Amino acid sequence: MKLLKSLSVLVVVFGGIYFALTYIKDNISVQDEKAVKYTSTEEIDYQVTFENMNVNNDQYWEFEVKFDTHTIELDELVKKEDINVFFDDEKILDEFIVLEKKGSGHHISYTLSILKENISKSEQSISEVTIKFNFENQEMVELIWSVKNYDWITE
Repeated sequence: MKLLKSLSVLVVVFGGIYFALTYIKDNISVQDEKAVKYTSTEEIDYQVTFENMNVNNDQYWEFEVKFDTHTIELDELVKKEDINVFFDDEKILDEFIVLEKKGSGHHISYTLSILKENISKSEQSISEVTIKFNFENQEMVELIWSVKNYDWITE
């Protein structure tokens, strides 16, 4: 009886491990660690993923930008003109930046896209990408990707 009980426990444990690993493999994408930047201020958590470091995109430079807070409303705070993107030290003009919003309230994400044909630089010619967030009444946040000699995905 003890043997049967022990075997049943082992089957349940190993079955659970198998299904958990299968779920993780099928539902969580592995990203280049260098592509994701995190930082926090007193009121806002920032997470930005430089998508071009994970997936080739011939048309756009793309960033997935996530903001989380439990103290302020982000809907009124986040404005395109308060987000500055630089390739090396060259500021990308606001009219070339497109923000697509997802979510509302305390948890908002955006896809920040820049049409490549509006930018004179290619992946291989850029050494550094910087995004600065300068929201009203908030601490300025700067995230930097060093991409000099980065092996860009071209498939």
